[in-house]
Amino acid sequence: MSWDRFEGNWNQTKEKIRGKWRKLTTDDLDAIHGRRDLLESTIEQRYGFAPDYVHKEVDDWFRWQNWRSSHFTTSILNHRSVKNAD
Repeated sequence: MSWDRFEGNWNQTKEKIRGKWRKLTTDDLDAIHGRRDLLESTIEQRYGFAPDYVHKEVDDWFRWQNWRSSHFTTSILNHRSVKNAD
């Protein structure tokens, strides 16, 4: 999954982002509109974090979102189905 996919589904993505960074306002998220550079700079402003720290936090959050993809969920469910069939 790429950042472009998040950008394309911004209405869903911004709710997930708001769950992680609660100091971001609706106006902030509307202005960011999926742009990672704006997301990072807004987090820096709202929280007072260093740019390197914010970049790592966004990377980690993004990877976690990838990990929770439907492909992963489907593979776990399939694994459980096979295990339960034994």
